[in-house]
Amino acid sequence: MSRYLIVLFFAAFLPACRNSGGEADYTQSDKMMSMEMPRTAEAPLPPGEPDAALEPKIILTASMRCRVKDLERSTQSVRQTVEAMKGSVTQMNWVHSQSSVENTMTIRIPSAKLDTLLERISREATYVHYRNLQSEDVTAEYLDIETRLRTKKEVRDRYIDILRNKARTVTEVLDAEEKIRVLQEEIEAQEGRLKYLSNQVALSTLSLELYQPVTRQTEPESVEYPFGRRVTDNLARGWKLLQSLILGLIYLWPLWLAGAAGVVIWRRRKVFRR
Repeated sequence: MSRYLIVLFFAAFLPACRNSGGEADYTQSDKMMSMEMPRTAEAPLPPGEPDAALEPKIILTASMRCRVKDLERSTQSVRQTVEAMKGSVTQMNWVHSQSSVENTMTIRIPSAKLDTLLERISREATYVHYRNLQSEDVTAEYLDIETRLRTKKEVRDRYIDILRNKARTVTEVLDAEEKIRVLQEEIEAQEGRLKYLSNQVALSTLSLELYQPVTRQTEPESVEYPFGRRVTDNLARGWKLLQSLILGLIYLWPLWLAGAAGVVIWRRRKVFRR
């Protein structure tokens, strides 16, 4: 009886041992597979989807035309205001016409102070013809360039590591150097674009036209001069006429010479006939 119980015990224990061994082998196999799998970099954000923590990148452009009472004083006032706001006047063009004097200016001003500048110019003007403000959201482009720039720098650094530690032949060295050169040019171009966008976002552009109306002055149709001046002017004109006549006679000296010769010949022929 006891032998029979021992046989039943071993018959129930052996399958359990086999199953536990299989699970152990399966777990061990999973661990080896996980160790052999290469680690991948974290996927970047898709281009065009702005990060919630990124400050919006807005480019502001304004234009304004105003009539002022004193153009020189208003121009000086605008320049002083712009300088006080840490801005600059990048271009200035004065134009004089029969009806007005105009000054066209291009102003770069910190974006946060653009509205304040427009209000002060409006108070300086006697009339505002128009006041336009345009905005361009470049947040998506800015984020896309930043993402691409970060990726290109990582790839460049890997090629630098290959060049320093893994390149063995001349062909491998030249290939790595060429890849680094191309990537570096692309990185510099994208960094220049980022700097341009940052500058445009930080400083707004204002196209300002100031003008001052002027009274058109016309010359009188006739002027009455004093008698003495008229006598002097007429004597001068007569002297000029006499000079012109004398010069004209001198200019015709060949005709006078030909006429004199003709008269001499005619008289000789008349004498011979007698």
